[in-house]
Amino acid sequence: MKKQIVKEFITVKKVLHLPPEPPPPPPPPKRHVLAVGSCTLDMITIVDLPLYPGQVQRTTEGSWRRGGPAANICTVWRRLGLECEFLGVLSRVRAFESLLNGFQSQGIDISHCPLTNHRPAHRSIIVQRNVDTRTLLEFANANQELTYQQFVGAVDYQKYSWIHFECRSPSPWIWTTCGRPPC
Repeated sequence: MKKQIVKEFITVKKVLHLPPEPPPPPPPPKRHVLAVGSCTLDMITIVDLPLYPGQVQRTTEGSWRRGGPAANICTVWRRLGLECEFLGVLSRVRAFESLLNGFQSQGIDISHCPLTNHRPAHRSIIVQRNVDTRTLLEFANANQELTYQQFVGAVDYQKYSWIHFECRSPSPWIWTTCGRPPC
């Protein structure tokens, strides 16, 4: 009986004094996603009848909101809980302030975006009710485009797990600035 008690005591002592397990490795650094592209001020007007040249039609429905494929994908990412950043040329013009505040209120980082005093890129979108037709008038020029130098010098690209580039068709003003037609 005495041998059994001593044997159990030795076993308990060994269990109580095991070396501590090493701490788990630290979690990997939180990585972000980046959307590169444009942000526009979309002015949406909803009409009942098709518009004809010279016609005046009044409507009571419409809104202003942030648009642009890269800006919109940032909104979706934030709603999914991702940390994200938008990189594109933004305007300091007062009409654009609500869009800048919208980025900040949603937690979308815009700290690396170049700011310009030029008019912001904007679109007038006319939607005809009950017909599924839209007319888009887009104002864009070279002042709203991110240059290669602005892109390369903007951020440390190693900290992103994903970089999304907005896909667009080349505009006519790009053809004149680069001196060649689109491929």
